[in-house]
Amino acid sequence: MKPKVTSKEIIPYDEHEVGQMLQALQKEPFQWLMLITLALTTGLRRGEILGLEWKHVDLRIGVIEVRQSMVHCFKRRNYRKTAKN
Repeated sequence: MKPKVTSKEIIPYDEHEVGQMLQALQKEPFQWLMLITLALTTGLRRGEILGLEWKHVDLRIGVIEVRQSMVHCFKRRNYRKTAKN
């Protein structure tokens, strides 16, 4: 018999919470501000954001291509994995 899959309810941040978070990040190093802003504004998953490389970003036309993600595996540690689609 298959185990029952239980899913957690996802409660997204509201506008007030996002504003508070971005305001708090103003005192943090720039890379944290960019990382969290990217997560909040794009909906990318953690592994997708960590897998980004500059060759996937075109600032001229404002495009980010998700080509790979960073995966953590206990045996192999961190490695890159090609995106599903």
